[in-house]
Amino acid sequence: MLIQTPPSKADEAYRLLEDKIVTLGLAPGQWISEKALIDELSVGRTPIREALQRLAVDKLVEILPRKGMRVSEINIQQQMRLLEVRRPLEAQLVILAVARVNTDQQHSLIQLAQDMQQCAANHDVDGFSQLDTYFNQLLLTIADNEFLTTMLVQLHGLSRRFWMYQRRHSPLLAANSEQELKDVAALHVNIANAIANKDRDSVLAATQQHMDYVQRFTTNSIL
Repeated sequence: MLIQTPPSKADEAYRLLEDKIVTLGLAPGQWISEKALIDELSVGRTPIREALQRLAVDKLVEILPRKGMRVSEINIQQQMRLLEVRRPLEAQLVILAVARVNTDQQHSLIQLAQDMQQCAANHDVDGFSQLDTYFNQLLLTIADNEFLTTMLVQLHGLSRRFWMYQRRHSPLLAANSEQELKDVAALHVNIANAIANKDRDSVLAATQQHMDYVQRFTTNSIL
């Protein structure tokens, strides 16, 4: 089991900034002011700089020599390449989750998926997105593999930001958004139930269906 350590100030700054970028509180292409972030988050300069360096590794921030830092632009081709890697990693994630899940985690996964269904019914996109993040974080905790976590945290952040951005800016995707949320919530219920039942074949099938949805969403963003 991974040893849990309290988050450092840099970890907390990273979490806050990652969420702000992914949820578009800091817009794609926006220039970043260290001083403004220090004042807003009440965090020192060193933790902010460490967090921004990590976000640059995650490809959410660009560091431009002699110019400064800015939030990375949305890149559809990057998202397509990301999915080439994410699909097999998600399959490995749920395989490990089926093998290692405990009873409390089974209940928590199912509850999160059901809460996602409630957000979908209320068309609460922000709440849905936050629950999706919690669902992914819990899966990574259950899988208990730090190498897989490192890779998927980056991919999840980029994918979530892409999803949020396209839902706001694509007329085609916005037109189908209400039913889409319900369909995606149902996919998460299927994944949660399959893991709770320790059904490897079913969870792999449900995960592939989820990745098929993400692939279609990305492709439709080009149209």
